[in-house]
Amino acid sequence: MLTPDRLWAFELAFVCGLIAIYPWLVYPLLLRAAARRARRAERPDPAQWPAITVLIAARNEEAHIGDRVANLLSQDYPRERLAIVCISDASDDETDERFREAARALGARATLVRQPVQMGKSAALRAGWREVRSGLVILTDANSHFEPGTLRALARPFSDPRVGAVAGVKRIRVPEGAAAHDGGEGFYWRFEVRLRADESELGLCQSADGACWAIRSDLWDGSGPRGRFADDLWGALEVERQGYRVEATLGAVASEDAAASAGAEVQRKRRTHYGLILLLPYLGWMLWPRRWAALWCFLSHKVLRLLTPWMLLLHMLTLALVGGIWASVAVLELTAGVTFIGLAATGVAASGPLSIIGRIGYFLIALAGPALAGMDAVRAIVRRDPGKAAWQPSTYRSSQER
Repeated sequence: MLTPDRLWAFELAFVCGLIAIYPWLVYPLLLRAAARRARRAERPDPAQWPAITVLIAARNEEAHIGDRVANLLSQDYPRERLAIVCISDASDDETDERFREAARALGARATLVRQPVQMGKSAALRAGWREVRSGLVILTDANSHFEPGTLRALARPFSDPRVGAVAGVKRIRVPEGAAAHDGGEGFYWRFEVRLRADESELGLCQSADGACWAIRSDLWDGSGPRGRFADDLWGALEVERQGYRVEATLGAVASEDAAASAGAEVQRKRRTHYGLILLLPYLGWMLWPRRWAALWCFLSHKVLRLLTPWMLLLHMLTLALVGGIWASVAVLELTAGVTFIGLAATGVAASGPLSIIGRIGYFLIALAGPALAGMDAVRAIVRRDPGKAAWQPSTYRSSQER
């Protein structure tokens, strides 16, 4: 009864299913097993904390920039070793004035760079980098909040000259009564943090989160390929290309409220995955034999995620073509997926014993992001234009706005 009528379709369905689950289940398990044998000792504080410059690229962030600066000034980092540069990308609200007021205590170590016309985040980072006078740069978002000790945690690993960048942690705050998808988003980021930490133990971490990461100022200048780009991924890869290590630390935490809606989170993933696609032609250095470990990590963590939605669809389609009971299995898989998405979207499975269903449903909803990014890439190839380096305003709401 279980013998497939069309063996080729069954084999193809199996391969597609394996590719779909590999970056989410198989790769993390392999990585965790390897990382358990490679634990590093905790790093001590340096004799003198290095000078750092915090870069904040902002576009119409009057609601957040004052709190962002106050949060940085409240960190237990030597004030005389701290500088802040805010790049206002032609903001037409009170972003500039509120930054100046909040950063007045830093005096000359607070710099506002105003771009007279909107040029996007890439241009903003390049403009801000020209104002950097320190050896380390901390990159963050205007709507993020650093937990206590974050600046020290980001600076500490640089006492090792082999470390070129340090990735912190983004933690999603899920207020009581928040949207149904928020719990799934928080679970996704905990999964991502654990994966990045295991990669770091093996010296294979290749990405950071734009809300909380640090880099040596002489290894990158904020620039990237033409078009939209994932700056936190491109900068980390540039560090690795030059022979330095990207290290992840769980002690540096930037918290943000969950996305305003499931649709907003899908659009965020759409942008980041499209930025990943734009980087692919520039990564030929990973093909050298001594870089194959990095290539395996990059394919497993990043590239195969782009294929996941298409592999899932192809898996169900080919399984239906097998015939017999396997066609019923394909229908059951599709029905379960739609049900999980519905339960996650309506909040029925947001908490309690059904929360695991809600998390699976969130992952399935989020797969729309890379799927849309793939279609964007096809359109860009047809038009021979990757698109302008668009600025994306914050898609997160503060707790007060909920």
